[in-house]
Amino acid sequence: MRKHIIAALVMTALAGCATSEKYSKLLDTWKGDPVERLVGSNWGYPDTIIKAPNGNDVYIYKWESISTNKKGYTNRYWCNTFFEIDDSKTIVRWRWKGNHCVSKYQEK
Repeated sequence: MRKHIIAALVMTALAGCATSEKYSKLLDTWKGDPVERLVGSNWGYPDTIIKAPNGNDVYIYKWESISTNKKGYTNRYWCNTFFEIDDSKTIVRWRWKGNHCVSKYQEK
């Protein structure tokens, strides 16, 4: 019985953890949406817009955090998120790159 309680507590704690898998699921929710919705949300205006080889716009959002621990070591966390926008101004794909692209997103 005690093992089941501990297992349940561990599973509950893990469900609230931020992960890159949850970040990917969050980004999946934007596919098919108009870019205006993205810009009008908490994402805001992108840091950079570039042209993809296929002619589509790519909106790039950059995030970075630098912290120093008690021993004086510096940690750099970063995440660049790329949204590809087609001619009809619709989000068609995304990708991310970084060492801290995470979310606590839960599907409803």
